Amino acid sequence: GMEFGIWVEPEMINPDSDLYRAHPDWVLALPGYTPLTGRHQFVLNLNIPEAFDYLLERMSWLLGEHAVDYVKWDMNRELVQPGDQGRAAADAQTRQFYRLLDTLVARFPHIEFESCSSGGGRIDYEVLKRSHRFWASDNNDALERNTIQRGMSYFFPPEVMGAHIGNRHCHATFRQHSIAFRGLTALFGHMGLELDPVSADEEERAGYRKYAALHKQWRDVIHHGVQWRIDMPDATTLAHGVVSPDKAQAIF
Repeated sequence: GMEFGIWVEPEMINPDSDLYRAHPDWVLALPGYTPLTGRHQFVLNLNIPEAFDYLLERMSWLLGEHAVDYVKWDMNRELVQPGDQGRAAADAQTRQFYRLLDTLVARFPHIEFESCSSGGGRIDYEVLKRSHRFWASDNNDALERNTIQRGMSYFFPPEVMGAHIGNRHCHATFRQHSIAFRGLTALFGHMGLELDPVSADEEERAGYRKYAALHKQWRDVIHHGVQWRIDMPDATTLAHGVVSPDKAQAIF
């Protein structure tokens, strides 16, 4: 059956919110400068103990009082003007995020966490200790994703690389790609579907079924085999494959 996931941006604080009106001093900012918004949001300063405790309590309530199986933890902006009482705070803010996630993972070991920040903005080995997968990029254009996923594969295994079949019309580049190209591109990661299947035509829906089944068939090899990145004489061509550890199976 289908499980329930929730998309959250806990570190954000909206200027038009009860929290900001009650605690405007909880914003991560430099004294004497007007705080800058990103996507109409400020960043909550996790170096302030009260702000950290508030966020921990709210997230614990959300995950403890609801049947959540999966959390997509997003953070869609840069740490602009990262100050804390005159001290540099970017590194400290990140370490507090790690501490917050550590606590939640310990409290809710059954929940799967995905790290996401405008796509690849929060992909690192420390986050990997605390999460189950990454969202590789908000650019879900299959053509661009081949290059993105090739680069990511040098540092992280395919089983943690979120790779989804998106809509035929890509929101990031306005390109259109066939279901075959999108399906094969998503095949070599932690595959998913990021679209509205209800509005898709039968050709599209047949493709979703086909490539989801193909991924399940080859998932053990893709996630546990040896990756091959083949250099091609034509720079516009990428060749990628995986060979099983016993060399009995391969998919390219």
